[in-house]
This record gives sequence, C-alpha cells and structure tokens, in this order.
Amino acid sequence: MVKITFKLSDRGTVELDIPHALELKALIDQYSVTAKTDLGGYIAVRNGKVISAETLVEDNDEIDIFPAISGG
Repeated sequence: MVKITFKLSDRGTVELDIPHALELKALIDQYSVTAKTDLGGYIAVRNGKVISAETLVEDNDEIDIFPAISGG
C-alpha cells in the first residue's frame, strides 16, 4: 500500500494498492482517473527528498504531494 498525502489541498491522504513498483507519474495518473480530478503541476517528496515523475514508487512508500504554485 502506498500512502499519498496531498499537502495544502482538501484531497487529504489516500492509500493505493499497487501490484508492483510504478513510476510516480503512472500512480498519480491512476489516482486522477479514479478521483475524476486533474492535479495539474505538483512537487512530490519522499523521505524528505524531492522525487521526479519517473521515480519508481514501491509498496509502503509515503509520498507528500505539494501543488506547484508560481508567483512573483
């Protein structure tokens, strides 16, 4: 089970079963389809380090997702 916490969002925390390691992008795309939502840009953090969309996410990982906010 992968635990994903959406920070600064009303989506809260979700737990997803994955049959094998998946790229973060595939996992987020799967969640977006199921939740019928578009996350837009985001920054993902695992164990205190930013990870890319191509990073493999495995069972028992905990991922924090922050919305990508631009400003001036």
